[in-house]
Amino acid sequence: LAIEHNDLDAAADHLSSSAQLGEHMGLPQHPYRWRVATARLHEARGDLVTALELLTEAGARYNTDYSPSARPVTAVTARVEIELGRLDAGARWAEANRLSAGDELSYVREFEHLTLAHLLLARGSPHGIERAIGLLRRLLTAAADGRRFGSAVEILVLLARAQHTAGDETEATASLEEALVRAKPEGYVRTFLEAGPTVTGLL
Repeated sequence: LAIEHNDLDAAADHLSSSAQLGEHMGLPQHPYRWRVATARLHEARGDLVTALELLTEAGARYNTDYSPSARPVTAVTARVEIELGRLDAGARWAEANRLSAGDELSYVREFEHLTLAHLLLARGSPHGIERAIGLLRRLLTAAADGRRFGSAVEILVLLARAQHTAGDETEATASLEEALVRAKPEGYVRTFLEAGPTVTGLL
């Protein structure tokens, strides 16, 4: 929450306090979750290499309590790889997980399909942008139906970016305006900051 609000110092303080308590004080999932959260902080600060190192450590310590993995470490890692411009790594991840823009959607794989949208947008081909827009519209409907408002904000921001890239400024502006309306009560910041110059230009 602190990271999303762009209060990175507060986030660092919370993570430091957690580390001082020791990994044995938490649930079995704590060692990998702490590394994922710390990687997220490094990503927000622009240190993507350290973020990747922490995510590699997190993957080796992955532990589940039999709940579905709705935000897999591999997908988080793929997003950082894409941000670094390593699109081949992102493509290998998508292929290994058999993801496509035409898949049947489910909540459990929502984060992965959003990551696929990041990859399609980063590649930038007209066909890929078209596929991303179609995927994002379907994801938005599913998120709205499921009342997953946080997902809806991220989807709308990505949709605005895709529509702008496709040359549809009217739709891009409308999507971003809707994202802002949904985001304002909760104080979203980083979702917009990290969307890139296209979205900051629209803002």
